[in-house]
Amino acid sequence: MFYLSRKSRLVLCDHCEGTGFIKSGWSEAFLKLEARVYGEKLKEDPYLLVVHSGAKGRNVAKFIHENRNKKYASYHVAWSENLQEFVQCVPFNRRAYHVKGSLGVFEGRKHVNGFSIGIALPGPYDQEFPDYVKEKFIRAVSDILIEVPTLKIVVRHKDIQKNKKDPGMGFMWNWLDSFSRFSLPFDFRRKAN
Repeated sequence: MFYLSRKSRLVLCDHCEGTGFIKSGWSEAFLKLEARVYGEKLKEDPYLLVVHSGAKGRNVAKFIHENRNKKYASYHVAWSENLQEFVQCVPFNRRAYHVKGSLGVFEGRKHVNGFSIGIALPGPYDQEFPDYVKEKFIRAVSDILIEVPTLKIVVRHKDIQKNKKDPGMGFMWNWLDSFSRFSLPFDFRRKAN
């Protein structure tokens, strides 16, 4: 199943603050469950999509929305167990705290949060994902690609931060094969588990 036919609903703007292509950062393609903690406007166009999963629980969106511990943890898009859907938690033109500071490195660059979008599958990362999660993940990635056309590369969290294990054994690269068949300019950094 391929979903890249949906139209973008964000207001595009050449003279906006931040990245220059997203005015509000919020997409109508997702329900909104705003994270309590996220950062400033991005200073460059994001080109990296980082796939995560909730390490301890399935309701990742609820955790970052409530964030009672005031931890700097957030994703742009995350799984909501209550809604059985991916929801947007951070505007696409703002910094989400999904890779820890200088610990995450991509092609020699630190501070990955400044040039990436984070999406979180449900946890825990040591279990398989049901088919409905896989289908909704593919749709969420499709919607993100429409809203953030500068994204070019997909990596797993564990590929850029050595102390992480997510998104875990349940995530399969072939979930994203439909995107490469349609000649999207997308680079999947496939590494052995």
